[in-house]
Parts: sequence; C-alpha cells; structure tokens
Amino acid sequence: MGASLPTFNNDIINLVTADPTALHFVTIGASDYLQLKTSTHLTLFSVVGSVTHSDLISPSGRSRQLCVAPSALTWPCAAAVLGAILNRRTLVFPSFHAGLSFSTRLTTGTSNTPTKIRGMAPATPVNAQCSPPPVLPADRDVPTFDGCKPFKFSMRSISMLPKIHDDLSTESAVLLLFTLGKYIKSHPELDDENADTTISLNIQSIVLLANPGSMPRGFLEDEPMPLLGVFRPNSEPDQHHSDDSDNDDASLM
Repeated sequence: MGASLPTFNNDIINLVTADPTALHFVTIGASDYLQLKTSTHLTLFSVVGSVTHSDLISPSGRSRQLCVAPSALTWPCAAAVLGAILNRRTLVFPSFHAGLSFSTRLTTGTSNTPTKIRGMAPATPVNAQCSPPPVLPADRDVPTFDGCKPFKFSMRSISMLPKIHDDLSTESAVLLLFTLGKYIKSHPELDDENADTTISLNIQSIVLLANPGSMPRGFLEDEPMPLLGVFRPNSEPDQHHSDDSDNDDASLM
C-alpha cells in the first residue's frame, strides 16, 4: 500500500508549545481525541525525539510502532499541556524499549482484524477523502519521509519530501506526527488513585531529521529523557523502569 500523508486540519500543532485553553477532547465513535476547539477536523500533533526501537516495516508484535526517547527539556512541557487540559497531575503513557510508543491499531494474534487498543474502541469508519482514521490500521504503511535537508514545516511541504521505505535506525532524530487519544483505566499496581487516565499516541506519519551520528548538537539537550514510569506534569517522575516488557501489556511511562 502506498504511503501518503493524510489530510487533517491544516495546522500541525507542536504539543510542547500548544495552548491548553485552545484544545479539548472530542468523541469519535467510542473514543476521545484531542482537537482544536476552532476546528471541526481532527488535529495532528508533533513532537521530536530519538528512535529507541522501530517496528514499522516488519512488526514483531500486534501493531506497527516507533519508540522514541523525547527531549528531557521539551517533553515535560508537552505532558504539562495534557495535564492542564485533563486537570490531572498523573498521566499514563505507553512505553517500550526505553521510549514512548507511537503506534497503529492493534490486531488480533491470528489475523489483521482490528481490535481494541487497550480500552479504546475501534474508530468509526470514515471516508478517507474527507477525514482520515484517527488510528491507522496495523496493515497500513506508516508514511515516513526524509527531512534531513531543510524543509518548510507544513503538511504540504512534508508530503512532498522523499519517502523512506525502510525501518529507521536506532538513535535517528525524528519528527512524529500523530493523533492523541485518551481512555480511563485504573492502574492499581502504581499505588496512585489518580493514575486513571491513559494517553494513546496514534502514529500518522514520521519525518527523519538526522541519521545516527549526525544529530544536531543540543537536539536532545545532550541526554534523552532518562526516566520511565508514570510521569506527573510539573513534578518528579516515578522510578518505574520497564523497557523490556511486551508492548501489548501497555508498559507505562
């Protein structure tokens, strides 16, 4: 299946610098997704980071995913934006191989039939010409583009970049474009009664910014985010580290 950038709202919102008062969650089917209040279309968000694991071309599990270590400088700001919108100081993020997991829809273990994403109902079928699915099916290629040379930060410019058809190497610098969902699920193992909101990071497209060894100086402020566990916006993260767990078990960040 050919890779192309889906059509969303015209703007790509940098989650790090987003205005929490301009965003709200809307229900599509039985799931909730973050969207601009001024738009009737699904909103595409962006973050940057360094690849820790790639399952884009030959998935080893039940979904395609890219695991990324976000910047220790910028990620707390992005998490704080979500905390402000949801009025939560504790948020749970999917993680795998020491990075945030940006993934497609899960499939069953024996077929490509879509199933629920850890508590989320499958998205309502939509006309792809009018609106893309909020979560890509696991059997669909994730559009990946080569942005190692300067390009304009717009959906049109990104869609015209050369396409990449191989898995991305560990420690590559990437820009991720994704939709953002949430669902309620208790996590008694965390011993935190406020840890009831889980965020889903639904990959839509990827832009390679730099290959390993050529990452711009200061891109991750020298060190990726070192802590995996439950992240509390505007406070210290817990020391829960689980980079060897199965992603289907929704390891936590």
